[in-house]
Amino acid sequence: MRNVIASLAVVCTLAVSVRAAETEIHFGCGTQDAGVNIYTEGERVYFRLENPAGFQNFPIFSGTLTPRTMNMVEASLRDLKVFDVNIVVASWEKAQCKTGKNFLLQCRGAGKIEQPENSGLRTYGISTSIEHQENMDVSADVVRINWGIDTAENDYRHHYISFPFTQDRCWVR
Repeated sequence: MRNVIASLAVVCTLAVSVRAAETEIHFGCGTQDAGVNIYTEGERVYFRLENPAGFQNFPIFSGTLTPRTMNMVEASLRDLKVFDVNIVVASWEKAQCKTGKNFLLQCRGAGKIEQPENSGLRTYGISTSIEHQENMDVSADVVRINWGIDTAENDYRHHYISFPFTQDRCWVR
């Protein structure tokens, strides 16, 4: 019943796509291993990952793994090692963000990686998507939090990572 009420609250709260500058955002998803919160504070939208296992539980690659993509995975292992911390925080100006129904959010443009400090990495966007997955035994809606992370310009690589959660593991305030 609580999940039904939470789902209705999400639909009512985020029913129409609006600029984040015009509204407050506070939703999150989590498991026993890690949790993500996305919220507004002042004139910024924050992404906060709480991950007690650090880098051992940090996604390093989203996509199909093939022999050709192994170089990207190896680069991710090196580049994203800086996230071997319990808390990761990134933010964007509210004006760069918009929200939609059912946990949908998009922030485009240069953001700031606030924790860990001096990471040497940059971020140019975060978005969420909802995917319906179904097989013969079960169906579920998955909320996917997608984050783009870039290395320095002189040795540029783009990393696209994603944090998937079944919708029953997500909430909105």
